[in-house]
Amino acid sequence: MDCRAAYLILPWRKDPMRHTRLNPLPATTPAPVFPGLEMASAWGELQYLVLPAGAQCGSSAAPDREVGYILLGGAIDLEGPDLGAQFEGPTALLCGVGWPHTLANAGAGTAQLLRFSAALQGNAPAAPTFRAESVDQARLKWRPAIHGGAGQIATRHIWGPGDFSSPWVFLDHAVLAPQSSLGYHYHDALEECFVVLSGQGYITISDQTLAVGPGSVTWQGIGQPHGLYNSGGEPLDFLRVAVGIRGEQYTTIDLNDSLLKRKPSS
Repeated sequence: MDCRAAYLILPWRKDPMRHTRLNPLPATTPAPVFPGLEMASAWGELQYLVLPAGAQCGSSAAPDREVGYILLGGAIDLEGPDLGAQFEGPTALLCGVGWPHTLANAGAGTAQLLRFSAALQGNAPAAPTFRAESVDQARLKWRPAIHGGAGQIATRHIWGPGDFSSPWVFLDHAVLAPQSSLGYHYHDALEECFVVLSGQGYITISDQTLAVGPGSVTWQGIGQPHGLYNSGGEPLDFLRVAVGIRGEQYTTIDLNDSLLKRKPSS
């Protein structure tokens, strides 16, 4: 990948709580976070990409992995085979296996993206494709909170297993109503990342609780209990990205804790 921009590369480890707040980086200063983490799933990488005005980033065709982006803010021009389009954040972009592309900042401000990839791990690749979906609260459906949580949650599968060639499981958009929670639970054979778009709350991972807000990114490994509580008066808007282990059936186990009584220790 040839990029005239800044990358924040996140390798993985399963057990400790992992959380960071994304901030725009200087154009020439990559800043690693979460060092030492090891991925058990097909997850390839998670990178934070900052494109200042006039910057661009090119990605060559990768025959062994799928690549996706979350455009968190700003605007980009995306060029690929038989495609040239402009997108504004927040938007999800999926660049299929073997689909070379170039991103360029299309505005006067800074464009910020998260870049994900997942390895095929023996999967038969589909024909190179591109998908784009807006991250739009109006497209969510409300229901009672899940995983033993309290209150109300609105959810949408932006992409599910049928949209991927790799063991990528889903990209979900969700909103927790005020004083509502995504209950405490864990997954087998699945590793997950939360990205907070707006709102305030508390996340609990492995019995550690801390405050999260816009720009928060968390990592939950296989078998690692986690949940999210909207402690504020405004909706808590977030994305969930999950990648599984090829050939294994992922499960979700609820732990009967709404997390309403959990507070940060400091």
